[in-house]
Amino acid sequence: MIKCDSRKIERKFQRRLKKRGAFYTVNGAVNYLKQQNKNCIYICTSKGQAIIQIKRETIRKCIDYFFHKRTVIRKDMEQFSAYSSSLFAIIWDCFSDVSKIQKLNNNMFRISLVGTRVYFSGLERSPGMQKIVKEQKGDYLLYNYYSITQSSKDPVVTLEENQQYCIIDSGAFSFYNAYKKEKQQICLFSEEIMQEMYLDGFIDYINKHKDNARVLGFIIFDVIGDEKKTIENYRCIKQRTNAEIIPVWQVTGTIEYLSELVAEEHAVICLGGMVPFISKRKEYLRERLGYIKKKFPTQNFHFLGVADELLKEYGAFSSDSTAYLNARKYDDNKIYTENGYREKAPTQLSKLRIIEQNIRFLAGLEEAIPKQINFLL
Repeated sequence: MIKCDSRKIERKFQRRLKKRGAFYTVNGAVNYLKQQNKNCIYICTSKGQAIIQIKRETIRKCIDYFFHKRTVIRKDMEQFSAYSSSLFAIIWDCFSDVSKIQKLNNNMFRISLVGTRVYFSGLERSPGMQKIVKEQKGDYLLYNYYSITQSSKDPVVTLEENQQYCIIDSGAFSFYNAYKKEKQQICLFSEEIMQEMYLDGFIDYINKHKDNARVLGFIIFDVIGDEKKTIENYRCIKQRTNAEIIPVWQVTGTIEYLSELVAEEHAVICLGGMVPFISKRKEYLRERLGYIKKKFPTQNFHFLGVADELLKEYGAFSSDSTAYLNARKYDDNKIYTENGYREKAPTQLSKLRIIEQNIRFLAGLEEAIPKQINFLL
């Protein structure tokens, strides 16, 4: 995993600014340097004569924020300063060679880092393994809401202590599996009522944690094989919270619905329903993903439950998986190769060493960044 050294990045920006005397927005507008000191820079834009003061500490905070979110629009900079356009331009200046640009409506833009961030999942009730993930530089986790409901302690409370971040999945897949088991025995409620009760609990949980800076977003409660119900759940959640909600599109769903989601300009869209096809119908996935990548080349996609060569082949923005635990769970003693495929591990490697090496590989997929940016490896 890489860590962002915002101080070094900001200092490099200062040196470039002093040498050039200006920096540019995504649209090519000029911000002229008037003065700089150890605490602030003073600039004016090509549109006006008023001098703008921006604290260097503020710039560093924006750099840190961008690194953890990996994708921002100008409006995201408003929480740091009234001069959000200039801050957005500074982020672009610092990261333009390692980012992609998505043009939005009203001539606005989204900047997103390249590389793939993998969120390590399956750790809601495993503090020991969470510690191992942390030791191998795995700073980003995915928590499953269903697993949280089965736990005695909310794992979100450990994020600050461990200096980690997470996204929270609705746990829809786990919920449906559990409901099927209950149905075979005695279930007091219909599936529809169970869904409503579960969704209400999930929304309450979202609102409880939506302002936690270490929670980067919440993945909606999707209904596998029922696009209409998935849309209804998404709208219901959006009506009842202003949190960062990440929609889900199933790879077997309609392109029309995916087009609607892309048109809504979400920072990230999850691609779900891929896991059943990975072992036996991967060519179907490649055909589907190839079409999606060609049709929506600048959209950020999160691959739900995927941690193999598909991440590199199709430029996933992020993914989540428990695959790093396969050596312990399934006696699957394989390690990743450079291209994302897995091969039999050397016999002298213990299961723990295999797990550690696989964590390092997956965390390292985010390192698609030139070393001159000065990240800490």
